[in-house]
Amino acid sequence: MQINKRDTVKIGYLSGTWRDPRTGERINPRDLKPEAEDSFDCLPVKGTSVAYGGFIARIGEKVLPVNALEKALTGEGELFLRSNSCDEHLLEYCDGDVAVEIDVS
Repeated sequence: MQINKRDTVKIGYLSGTWRDPRTGERINPRDLKPEAEDSFDCLPVKGTSVAYGGFIARIGEKVLPVNALEKALTGEGELFLRSNSCDEHLLEYCDGDVAVEIDVS
């Protein structure tokens, strides 16, 4: 999905799970508690803003935690959604399906 500079994007988690990349347990990515996770230098988002295995968005070159209830995302470029995991872990450990609602205004 292409996002323009003046667009405001809200992403709401509706349902579904994926696997926690550390434990292998099925998780609701919106229920993960933020935690300091600086030991992985390959994470798209580090620090306390989003948990390892949490739900993130990339718009163009900006990578942001997804939290549609607290703030809207802005940027310019293509919108991608994924787990906050190292790239090599995504297909092996983070399998699952989630449904989201995307509102662009």
